Amino acid sequence: MAKKNGLSTKLKVNILHSLIIILSTLLLTACAGVLPVPGGSDTTNKSFYISKGDMKERIEKLKIGMSKDKVFSTLGRNKEELVLLNREQLVTALFGGDKPASNNWNGSGIINDRYFIQSLSGYRLNYKIIKRKHGIKNPITVQTDQVGFDYSAILIFQNDYLYEKPIISGGVIDNSSSKTLFDFITPGMVMRGTGL
Repeated sequence: MAKKNGLSTKLKVNILHSLIIILSTLLLTACAGVLPVPGGSDTTNKSFYISKGDMKERIEKLKIGMSKDKVFSTLGRNKEELVLLNREQLVTALFGGDKPASNNWNGSGIINDRYFIQSLSGYRLNYKIIKRKHGIKNPITVQTDQVGFDYSAILIFQNDYLYEKPIISGGVIDNSSSKTLFDFITPGMVMRGTGL
């Protein structure tokens, strides 16, 4: 084995490979905050409105007692474009639970309450736009930043007239989360990899 300056050629190659790996890792880590990788987006009904302000403004125009046709005209949507609520979802939206006692409503008895519920219909309007960016936080951790909004509006009608003001939930999303390489490794993956 030929030696030059006291180090073998194989050792020099190993040192060079190690330096390249270390430098690559440092460069990736240093660029994480400067050069994030686009992570795509998560949208629901993005084409419905120009902005979240446009959606909220249209919902604020809705008044109790408006006809179903007038409500959907104000929203600029067809009822088929929204999610139709089932009876359980209607009861939950109105009373905050899936099995309210009938005497908590109007005291008129279970039969009248059933007729009341049967006179209702409801829809949910979902509107969400979230953009993601991924970056390498350190050699084994990937950080995901999310920015956007996620809103939902519940519309309840009685006999085709708006029963109450729409219920708006959700809000602005601005968060980050991190996952390490080990979050992606499952026991099953390890077992398959070892051939056991």
